[in-house]
Amino acid sequence: MEKSIRLTVAKNAVANVARGTVSALVALAVPPFLTRALPPEKYGAWVLVLQLAAYVGYLEFGIQTAVGRFVAHGNERSDFEHRNKIVNTSFVLLGIAALLALMLIGFLIAVLPRFFREMPAGLYPDVRIALALVGGSLAIGLPATVFEGILVGFQRYDILAWIGGGSRVFAAMLTIAIARHGGGIPAMAASMGAMPFSSMKMAAA
Repeated sequence: MEKSIRLTVAKNAVANVARGTVSALVALAVPPFLTRALPPEKYGAWVLVLQLAAYVGYLEFGIQTAVGRFVAHGNERSDFEHRNKIVNTSFVLLGIAALLALMLIGFLIAVLPRFFREMPAGLYPDVRIALALVGGSLAIGLPATVFEGILVGFQRYDILAWIGGGSRVFAAMLTIAIARHGGGIPAMAASMGAMPFSSMKMAAA
């Protein structure tokens, strides 16, 4: 039993390190490609989209972490009814948070010209579309963080590493390819919006 626990801890530690390493490498590798492929004003607009969309993450309120804790606790005590109630309640709360996030994105889209007056007027339509795609994807993905918490509770960090790391790498490669072949900001946003797990942490990219 003790050996099994040690193996689980070691496996989860390796998975967390791998996931963090992939995220760091993506954050370091993507900007040099995009700065060469995009004009300065478009690159600045792209970073702005990611930074604004990242505000959606604050509406998660740490519920994913709480779900992981209570799922693990419920499993240990074999209190599956309480565990399931926590999961269901968290899903509802994050569903409400998703609606709030969509309202926030809509607000940011509406006030964009007022707060970013120095942006070239021709970029406003593309930035609005991109913000709707990236921010909307992250908002809709908020309830899905419950499932991440469940995997944490079941100590399946390896699955999270594969999904999170893989989606980040794929989204980064697709975004770079679109930028290098003359694709616009909305197309880049669509590539990221299709991969919510590529996450708002790519804002640095």
